[in-house]
Amino acid sequence: MKSNDAFLHNIRVAVSFVAILHVTCLVLQTLARVGVILVTRPIQGSEVLRAWTVTECMARGLWMDNAFLCRVDLVPLLILLILVSTRMLRRWVFYAMALYYVVVHNIVIALAFANIPYMAEFAKVLSSTWFVWFGGDRSVAKMLLEDRTMLSFVILGLVIWTIYGCWCVFLAKRHGRRLKSVSAGQERPTWRPLLASGVMIILWGVGARGKVTSDVIGYRDAFFCDDAVLCQASMCQALSMMETWSMDQAMVRGDKLHLLEEKELSKLSIEFYGRSFAEHPLLRRVPANEAAPLYGRKPNVVLILMESMSIWYTHEYNPEMCCTPCLDSLIRESLFFPNCYSTGFRTNNGITGSLYSQLAVLERHSIHHRLGIQYEGLPPSLNGLGYHNMFFCTHGAEFDKLGEFIPSNGFDDFFCTRDYPEDEVVTCWGVSDKFLYTFALDKMKREAQKNQPFFSVLLTITHHPPYHIPEGFHGKSDTKDLQSLELADRYLHDFLAAAAKEPWYANTLFVLVGDHGKRVTRNESEVSDQINHVPLLVFGHGIKPGKCLSLVSQADIPAIVMGLLGEEYEYESVAQDVLSQERDYVLYSTMTHLVCRSNDRLFARHEAAGRSLYFIIDGKELRKVAPDEEFLR
Repeated sequence: MKSNDAFLHNIRVAVSFVAILHVTCLVLQTLARVGVILVTRPIQGSEVLRAWTVTECMARGLWMDNAFLCRVDLVPLLILLILVSTRMLRRWVFYAMALYYVVVHNIVIALAFANIPYMAEFAKVLSSTWFVWFGGDRSVAKMLLEDRTMLSFVILGLVIWTIYGCWCVFLAKRHGRRLKSVSAGQERPTWRPLLASGVMIILWGVGARGKVTSDVIGYRDAFFCDDAVLCQASMCQALSMMETWSMDQAMVRGDKLHLLEEKELSKLSIEFYGRSFAEHPLLRRVPANEAAPLYGRKPNVVLILMESMSIWYTHEYNPEMCCTPCLDSLIRESLFFPNCYSTGFRTNNGITGSLYSQLAVLERHSIHHRLGIQYEGLPPSLNGLGYHNMFFCTHGAEFDKLGEFIPSNGFDDFFCTRDYPEDEVVTCWGVSDKFLYTFALDKMKREAQKNQPFFSVLLTITHHPPYHIPEGFHGKSDTKDLQSLELADRYLHDFLAAAAKEPWYANTLFVLVGDHGKRVTRNESEVSDQINHVPLLVFGHGIKPGKCLSLVSQADIPAIVMGLLGEEYEYESVAQDVLSQERDYVLYSTMTHLVCRSNDRLFARHEAAGRSLYFIIDGKELRKVAPDEEFLR
């Protein structure tokens, strides 16, 4: 065989090896995308899905998957072509490349299939913050094994990994045998093999960019229609991971989070607060208020963070629902805030927002990045007034790093699975709400006997998968989600009934709030109200039942509680006592969007996609509009 023919043959062998594995990975990612579309059908937009939207979703998904894989496969292609041109390509090189593909492609494939249950639960594509929950935390790993749906995907992933690994080795063996030897004495390749190599590299490079224009394919290219779920389904999971990680890193400089340059920040600070950024514009000193309903009493305070509790689950807000009779009756008998929004869409956001008035920033973990920082807020303020502060959770101390964060931020006691009997642990998330309430009630009894006011925070778990429905419980609902909600409501009822028998109950202020919401029905818009709109209610002796119609954030809870107590306090946050001054707007994060909401308008910024959205609020519906002067000013 002539030298040039041998070179061309070996180029075809090298390119064929890369191309076959490239296409195989694309096929598997496409199958995963079909799975995403099928499992998210119940929560896709209410409009009838036309064939073109699904076709467009699949086509865009293939386009984005191909772009990312071209980036991944460009290095192996370059190495193989260089080795061909230098006569150094040997059979063993294909086995080394096979190992590369077994690792890299299997990660891409794993992310694609992991995205199926993730999208079904959150209707959002996987992002880089997903890995935060695997940082030494056994709860998430246990969840993957305890939840049947999750376990099925783990098993499916292992099977696909094994098959794909064998396929890589088979192709390496097959293509290694097809190599033609080119001896050192033969002439070097002329323009034909070099031109063929150059063309392949250029084509692969264009594929990696995804476009021939100046722009490079990115997150923003996933949005092609008004159905946010379908747009998210078209996104390449690995590309989403890479872009969200890059964006997150770009926001962090040193140990600070930078969303704006300091000059711009100082300008806005003066405009809104009358003080520059360097002058602590959020620092406020609130004097004592003897007219406050609980002034001078120093009542106990019990704050219950209800897991995944959207206001859309309540009969008060959604008459079709009848799963929360206890909560619904409490709403009618309490000071109720029907326009409350969680700061974010994770439990860690609910904790830092409700206790320390910290806003959520996209998907950044509110605790992992803030360990070692001591915050002002409700726990330190009550500590300063002589309160004994206790935090109760159902799971282990390692989850969300609560075991490090909570004790260093104003709490005297932190209770978790290490404090509970092993036989009471029923799921990967630890004990049930029933046991948590019983345990916390006993601790509160003991503190009350010391004639010292206490502040207790109870973080519930019953309404979180994998659901634990004990034998003998028969709810009215058909789905496990709603059954677990009924069960959580039953446990809440039993706890309050037991607490009402205690002498300290009459001098206790109860605050109930959802740690974040949850998708209850189909998506009403790209910025779903369901995942941030949560119930907030306050009740106790001296609190007049009624409704506060002001917009309110979880971050306002410390100011509201301290306002009811009437005690003097100082804080530096965005918190506002809406009982004395109504809010004009509220800020929150949906994970993908930063949102600013007023009574009749909503602005959302999708930072990763570089998109700004404008809505008019019409009851429970959000109507997308073009920006006018009021939006832009």
